[in-house]
Amino acid sequence: MESARWCRRAAEQGDKRAQLYLGVLFETGRGVAQSDMKAARWFKASAEQGMKDAQYILGRMLLYGVGVAQSDDNAFRWFRKAADQGHAKAQCNIGNLCKCGRGVSQDDLEAAKWFKMASEGGDEEAQILLGDSFHSGRGVVQSYSEALRWYKKAVDQGLAQAQYNIGHMFANGHGVAQSNALSAQWCRKAAVQGHAQA
Repeated sequence: MESARWCRRAAEQGDKRAQLYLGVLFETGRGVAQSDMKAARWFKASAEQGMKDAQYILGRMLLYGVGVAQSDDNAFRWFRKAADQGHAKAQCNIGNLCKCGRGVSQDDLEAAKWFKMASEGGDEEAQILLGDSFHSGRGVVQSYSEALRWYKKAVDQGLAQAQYNIGHMFANGHGVAQSNALSAQWCRKAAVQGHAQA
C-alpha cells in the first residue's frame, strides 16, 4: 500500500516510469483495487511520454477492449510506436494485424516483414508465425528449410506449438525425410507440454 501511494505521487508528477508501474499495479490489483480503466489511463500517460512497454500494453488493451473501447486502428498506432523503438512483441502484433487486415490493409508481405523483425528480436510467437509464413509461402518465398529453422528457434524457447509443427513436417516429409518415428517424437514433446492437438 505504501509503495503504491509513493508510486502514485510520482506518476501524478509526470514520472513516466512511475506511470507505467502504477498501470501495472492497477492492472494486477497489487496494492490497489484492480481497475482496467485506471490501468489504461496510466499506461496511456506513460505511453504518451514514449515508454515503449506502456505503448505495447496500451495497444494490447485497445486490441482486446480491456479498460478502453476496442479499436484496431488505435491498437495498431500504439503498437507501431513501440515497434519503432524495437519492442519485439509489438512488432509481432503488427505482423498479426497486417496478416488479418485489422486496423490496416491486409498485406502478407508486410506481415512477414514484421514477423521477421520480431523473430530476430527473440519473440517466440513471431518465430512460429514466420515459420508458418515460410511453410505456406505466405508473404515470403516458400521454403521448408526456413520454416524448420524458425520453428527450431521457437523450440529453443520451449514452445509446444513449434514442436508440434516440426512433428507435422516430419509426418508429411516437408523439407525433411518423412519419418513417422520422428513425427511421433516431436508430437510427444509437444503433448508433454500440454499441446491439445499433439
